[in-house]
Amino acid sequence: LSLHYLYKTSQTNSYFFGVSVSKRNVVSAVKRNRIKRQMRSALRNNKILAKGLLPPGFYMLLFKGKDQEPYATIADDLVQLLEKISVKK
Repeated sequence: LSLHYLYKTSQTNSYFFGVSVSKRNVVSAVKRNRIKRQMRSALRNNKILAKGLLPPGFYMLLFKGKDQEPYATIADDLVQLLEKISVKK
């Protein structure tokens, strides 16, 4: 997983997350959609952690793998990614 951040341009204190899976890496649309659903679910389940570690703004979560992963792997990777790039408030 990869997380891209766009510095907030307005004075809003909101968090906006987008998810994407490359068609080049995962050819089947069914598999891409399943991965995106799993990524959104992992974000929902770790929303409090994400808001505690990241500043408000726009984020894009990208799946860089070639194959479909189990939900537990995606959720663990997301938590590790959030902790790795955390910003002290």
